[in-house]
Amino acid sequence: MIPPTHFAFPAAIYFAASHRAPEAVKVLTPEACQRLAEANYQANILRLERALLGIPPTTPIILPPDKAPPGYLLAAKQAFDDEVEAVTRDLRQALEAGALRAMGFRDGMPVPIPPVYWRMPVRWCETAGVTVMADPFERAAKGDLVPMDGAFIDLALDRGDVARWCGALPPQPAATFSPETLRAWYRLRVASWSGDMPPPTERDDAEAAAAMFGRAIPRDTLRAVRRALAPKHWRRSGPRRRP
Repeated sequence: MIPPTHFAFPAAIYFAASHRAPEAVKVLTPEACQRLAEANYQANILRLERALLGIPPTTPIILPPDKAPPGYLLAAKQAFDDEVEAVTRDLRQALEAGALRAMGFRDGMPVPIPPVYWRMPVRWCETAGVTVMADPFERAAKGDLVPMDGAFIDLALDRGDVARWCGALPPQPAATFSPETLRAWYRLRVASWSGDMPPPTERDDAEAAAAMFGRAIPRDTLRAVRRALAPKHWRRSGPRRRP
């Protein structure tokens, strides 16, 4: 298990990319990301329909105006994706050079990871009698366990080290969860919600609460808070309208 003082690799990459591309992050609100996800879903449906009709996959996908996200959202998403790719490349180089040091965790115990570990692009280990080939950095960047001394371990990076490496302020620790702090946070969420944005779904609230408290919130607890504090139109079933 990775302690709260450390980032898993995907979180470290996201943190550094967010620092490098702050304007894109401002645009890519949870609601904007949901809109992009919905457009991608619609595009995938069109691709499937075309495949069934025998239409070549090279034919451009054009969504209806009410389904297509605006150009500024697509540009922000592309800018952030480009930064994630650049951070991932730079992180690997920093680990290989020893400018950043990763720490492994096996059964809760820390395991130092030397820079030479990253200079060997392919490692072998035994898992249940089967030889496995793995690139440790690629696995870590996806959030997977990595091979080390014949076993698999969690890999993480110190939050402060990552912040100093990318020139950002150290990230704030997650808030301490309790039913009381959840209610206080939700009151603030309702009070500060922009009236020109569609109301959040239960899933939106669950994801925002998990980001706030650094852990998944019990569904029954969150539902009780929504029933007590969410405006009536937030709890209405059916699709959310976009502004």
